[in-house]
Amino acid sequence: SQSSKITQNISGTFIGNKTATYNGGAISLQYDTKKSTISGTFINNQSWYGGAVSIYNSDTASISGDFIQNKAEKYGGAVHVTGGNVDVIDGNFYNNQSEVQGGAINITSRATVGTIKGTFIGNSAQKDGVSGYIDMYGGAIALSQWSTSVGTINNSYFLNNYVTTTGAKAKGGAIGIFGSTRTESNKISTISNTLFTGNYAVSENNKAEGGAIFIDENDNEYGAEIGEILNSNFIDNYVKG
Repeated sequence: SQSSKITQNISGTFIGNKTATYNGGAISLQYDTKKSTISGTFINNQSWYGGAVSIYNSDTASISGDFIQNKAEKYGGAVHVTGGNVDVIDGNFYNNQSEVQGGAINITSRATVGTIKGTFIGNSAQKDGVSGYIDMYGGAIALSQWSTSVGTINNSYFLNNYVTTTGAKAKGGAIGIFGSTRTESNKISTISNTLFTGNYAVSENNKAEGGAIFIDENDNEYGAEIGEILNSNFIDNYVKG
């Protein structure tokens, strides 16, 4: 595991790294102001938050690379961003998994991401046996907590991402936006030139919503929103249950 105190630019191959609890199986940046860049190949890394990479209240230029089969016990199977700013997330995200929200990427708690672009295939938020208040969001990407924003998702491909559970609510097979709990809505300003195909949300007892995208407009006072969707196609996405 590498931290923000080592270098401004972090690059390499990261395989099988694990933290017993908390953030960033391979890389964790906390209170970093050096406009770091992170790139590389990330395979089979694991943590509670951000299976491969965790960004906490940091100003980060870019996160890029190949993210394959990373896992988070909670949020952000590959990447978890809490607070701060990331200019660009750009990569290939294959078969990453979280057990609550954001199978590939989770963005939360006043974090801002300028641009997301990439290929998202087979990422998932999945866990059986949970029930009650828990909502499982965003097989590929989730926004949660409050005042969290993404400028644009463009030139991207979302294929066979999913949210599945036997007892909780499953929302947003590819993208899920949780209603903000404070001050400003959670928001993606623009989705453009993007293909969503074969994404799905599956739960029991009529608790699945949004095969491709779920926007939580009602559960919390300040809500969630997408400003506009342009030149994008949705094919064979579905919900069940």
